Amino acid sequence: MILGILSDTHGRSALAYKAAELFASRGVSYFIHCGDVGDYSYDGCRVLEALLPLPGAFVFGNNDFDRQALFDFAQTHNMTCLDYAGEISIADKRIGVTHGDNRRRIASFLELPVESPERRVDYLLTGHTHQKHDVHVNGVRRINPGALFRAPRKTVATLDLATDTLEFFVVE
Repeated sequence: MILGILSDTHGRSALAYKAAELFASRGVSYFIHCGDVGDYSYDGCRVLEALLPLPGAFVFGNNDFDRQALFDFAQTHNMTCLDYAGEISIADKRIGVTHGDNRRRIASFLELPVESPERRVDYLLTGHTHQKHDVHVNGVRRINPGALFRAPRKTVATLDLATDTLEFFVVE
């Protein structure tokens, strides 16, 4: 199972379409959007539309002012709205998702060490900073795919859950 990970599109649907094409070429079968799907002047639903027909999930970011429209879109398509934070299980992996603008939400996913049987997730996917990163914290792999808006290099990521292989891609 290969995940497509993106964040901070801020309603820029043209770049979301390009990301969807890249995901298709890489065999992505599920996407996760880490928030700021839209913003005050750009329709986030057009971003989600670009990602169809892939099933996927997303969280709200601090610039998602059209939350009800995004939630309604998810309800009528093959998508899951995780509100501001949530967890999903895919291919026997536990994945936490939050935008990254709330330190308490981030900490709640990272507070237990890897040895703890109560550890919540294997991966934590975030956005917000518009900078890609891949770090390990208390045994949790924290990934930020970068951003498709307001970033010098617009990037997304794929994660092969079977091999734990992460790749970043520039979207132009």
